Amino acid sequence: MVVLNVLLDVLTFGSIICAMLFLTWLKNRIMKKYGH
Repeated sequence: MVVLNVLLDVLTFGSIICAMLFLTWLKNRIMKKYGH
């Protein structure tokens, strides 16, 4: 089914974006904590 494939693509893409945003946020927190 095409709809299922599109849904999987969106989920995968969303997961990657979420992971990147989380890593960026984590990096910013660490930089604020240790980088004076």
